[in-house]
Amino acid sequence: MNENYENTFAEKIRILRKKSGLTQNAFGARVHLSRSCIANYEAGRRFPGVEVAEYIAICFGMDAEYFSEEAHA
Repeated sequence: MNENYENTFAEKIRILRKKSGLTQNAFGARVHLSRSCIANYEAGRRFPGVEVAEYIAICFGMDAEYFSEEAHA
């Protein structure tokens, strides 16, 4: 995974959460992840696997490719 994708993922997940009007805790509950996990994703300290990223996107009505590396090239 390259740095550009990592930065973009952190930004996109934060934007998706805020547009949904959810706290990190509520966002995490919706996708079955802890608040600290969401906080780490948003801060760019951790990154999910492809399956988890696709699941998050689908839970919020986004295309499964929303977080994909190709979409950010």
